[in-house]
Amino acid sequence: MSTGASVVTTGIAYYQIANGTQQPITYADATVGTIGLSATIASYYSGIAIPYVGEFVAIYGTVRLFWDLGQDYGPRTWYGKDDYKYFK
Repeated sequence: MSTGASVVTTGIAYYQIANGTQQPITYADATVGTIGLSATIASYYSGIAIPYVGEFVAIYGTVRLFWDLGQDYGPRTWYGKDDYKYFK
């Protein structure tokens, strides 16, 4: 399931880069996804585990998920269209 999710999210990141619709974070998503998939493939085919890659990818994915949720549902959306009204 984790590998499938990595394939999908990495594919979306590369698709956005190819179409020119990427955001600055898209490059980090593509890089982390590629590293995670490379480690998974190496482990599957050769049995070699690359230390700390799985943990890093899991932590990055969790932080990215909460970042996305915060952007869509966090404090900046509480005041309508004026995203930064609460700082004034």
